[in-house]
Amino acid sequence: EAWLKVSRGVGQVPVLVTDSITVIDSHRVMEFLNEKYGGSLFGSTPEEKAEMKHWMDFGNTKIMSLMYKVLKSEDPAVQNEGFEQLTANLDTMFSQLPTSPFLGGASPSALDFSL
Repeated sequence: EAWLKVSRGVGQVPVLVTDSITVIDSHRVMEFLNEKYGGSLFGSTPEEKAEMKHWMDFGNTKIMSLMYKVLKSEDPAVQNEGFEQLTANLDTMFSQLPTSPFLGGASPSALDFSL
């Protein structure tokens, strides 16, 4: 019960509790910390920010959701289908991202931390 209160009743992790606010969800926590401490995890220009958010959304909807589906299922057919979709989506992402040391470019970004 205490855990649900801290996570605003949704039971989602991670949770960042400060003196002034409770922030849930890894992306929201990254956005909050980035804004509060002046980082550039999401890019510096509007174009970089838009591109970063596109790939983060892609990661959430096309990669992480399939990973959970594959890991949670006990049905080999569901696991195989999910793995094939996951592999195709990863191929799509990596074929369109620049070749660089990190997913979002030359330095770590929100994309690296979200996946």
